[in-house]
Amino acid sequence: MNVTCQACGQVHHAITRATAEQSVALANQRNDAISRCGDDEFRPMYFQSEDIGRYEHCFNCGAPASECKPSKPDDCPAGVTLQPIIWELV
Repeated sequence: MNVTCQACGQVHHAITRATAEQSVALANQRNDAISRCGDDEFRPMYFQSEDIGRYEHCFNCGAPASECKPSKPDDCPAGVTLQPIIWELV
């Protein structure tokens, strides 16, 4: 399901909090493993920890996920890349 930010019109792919938490955990495990192979000088630039907070706000304008609504078919052109956002029907 896609949702649209009411503040700016950005369309996101809706995911559950559990999916976002799993994604963050896997990314941090990967970054930790890769960072042990790199140069200490550059490690902070490339292997920063992921955070669940990036899934709680619009990727474009920063509005909270609660500002999103289900997308209409014409909200987003075919073939674009959508950023995930935590959005669950209550």
